[in-house]
Amino acid sequence: MNRTVVYWEDVLLDQTVRVNRSLLPPENTILQTWNDGPNNTKAIVSSGYRAIVSWADYYYLDCGHGDFIGNNSKYDQGNAGNTGTCNSWCGPFKTWQTIYNYDITYGLTEEEAKLVLGGE
Repeated sequence: MNRTVVYWEDVLLDQTVRVNRSLLPPENTILQTWNDGPNNTKAIVSSGYRAIVSWADYYYLDCGHGDFIGNNSKYDQGNAGNTGTCNSWCGPFKTWQTIYNYDITYGLTEEEAKLVLGGE
């Protein structure tokens, strides 16, 4: 139908959710990555897909403000080894400097980087 769809990366990379690649033609599919940073971005673009980078460690602006139903001490150690009081699976809080300093094409070849549409 000449449409482009955007899916979360899980449809390609998650072992439980994985969809057959024949149903995800790269010319009509954009994958939005949120997990495992440059590794998942690389996996997506090296497979020929366009990507939107939304890595939780950098782009989740709601992170670092506590859990949805209150603070939970099990999350006091931050995501990806960050230290401090996070109180959320996606803590600590991300500053604008952190967000802007993240290179969404880190580790990609020049050709792979062309498949990264941007960050959100």
